[in-house]
Amino acid sequence: MTRLTSSNCEMALAVHRPARDDGPQSRAAECVVTHVRPLGCPTLIDLSSRRSPAYCSMPIAYERDDARRRILLTATGTVAHADVIAAIDRQVTEGTWAYAVLYDVRAESALPKMSDVLDFIDYVRQLVAQHGRRGPVAIVTTIPAHDRRARMYTTLSDPSRVTMASFADMAEASRWLDSQSAAESSESS
Repeated sequence: MTRLTSSNCEMALAVHRPARDDGPQSRAAECVVTHVRPLGCPTLIDLSSRRSPAYCSMPIAYERDDARRRILLTATGTVAHADVIAAIDRQVTEGTWAYAVLYDVRAESALPKMSDVLDFIDYVRQLVAQHGRRGPVAIVTTIPAHDRRARMYTTLSDPSRVTMASFADMAEASRWLDSQSAAESSESS
């Protein structure tokens, strides 16, 4: 799970709840966040609402797992060039550049343009020069055209800067990331 921080939340509203001493219902004073606006989302989200995904359609969902040192990016609908760059930038901002990335594009409807793919490769190359080698990246898709584009991205990427592979199955991609992370850990020891 991702904690709300200044890097992934543009705005948060909170209320102060004073301490209450009434027997079994007692509680300490607390500050509770009631509303947030994640980066890239135009609307303020009421955290008391249970209709979670409906409040803001963001084309790339971002989940960070610090225990596994992994980021899951899930693309849905049409993903713009700026959305991919924002996800990459978020990794740098949060200090997770070396984390493994599992990029699930099975629900992405539009194939990225070749010019965008070349821009992503160049952008990552620049960031590697500043921040060091990127963690391994697994791209998961079941759409043949997307798989061909992912394999092209993988082929054109410099393996000394990032290790990448394309998969049709999430479990297989996850196992591959585990093996890559284990190999990188043993190399750095």
